[in-house]
Amino acid sequence: MWYILGNGPHSSEVFDWAIAALGCDTKKSFAGFLSNNKTPNNHPTGFPVLWEDSIDVSQADFLVNAIADPDIKATVIPKFIRKGGQFKTIIHPSALCHAQSVGSGAIICPNVTIGANSVIGAFTTVNYQSGIGHDTVLEDYVTLSPNVQIGGRSYIGRGTFIGISATVIDNIMVGSNVRIYAGAVVMARIQDKRIVSGNPARRIKII
Repeated sequence: MWYILGNGPHSSEVFDWAIAALGCDTKKSFAGFLSNNKTPNNHPTGFPVLWEDSIDVSQADFLVNAIADPDIKATVIPKFIRKGGQFKTIIHPSALCHAQSVGSGAIICPNVTIGANSVIGAFTTVNYQSGIGHDTVLEDYVTLSPNVQIGGRSYIGRGTFIGISATVIDNIMVGSNVRIYAGAVVMARIQDKRIVSGNPARRIKII
C-alpha cells in the first residue's frame, strides 16, 4: 500500500499524476491521503483522509509528496523520513525530462521540459508547463508554479518558491528561501531570503 502526504487541492492533481506515472494498477494499492487533522474524513477522490500518526509509514510501500509550500515541505517531510517513510519520485509521462538527476520525492508534472545536464533536488515540485534550461540546478524543496521558465546554467537555492509564469533568464543565481512573485522577470542575482516582484524583478522585502 502507498499514501499521498497532504490533502489540499494540489493532492488531487498529484494523485492523477502518480497513477499516470506509476501505472493504473498502482491505484489498487492506494490507501489514502495523510493529514495532520485527527478527524478522519474522505477526500474528493473518494479515498480516505487519515491522521498521519495513525499509520506506521515504515510499513508503507512508498509515500508521494503533495505538499507544495517549500517551508511546510522542509518541516514535515523529514519527520516522515525519520519514521522510516520512503518517498517515490514522480515524473509524468508527458514530461520531457533530460535531467542528469532527479531527487527523491520530486514531482515533475505534465508537459514540463527539463534540459540536459540539469539537476532537480529532492522534494522539488516542477508544476505543469514549466521549462528548465540545460545545466540548471534546482536545490531541495524548491517549488515552481505552473508555466515558470528558467534559463540555462541557472541556480535556484533550497526552499525557493517561484510564482505562476515567472521567468528567470539564463545564468542567474537565486538564493535559498526566496519568494518570486507571479509574472516576475529575474535578470540579476537574488540573495537568500528575499521577496521579489516585477519586470525586471526588484526586492520588495527581506524575509
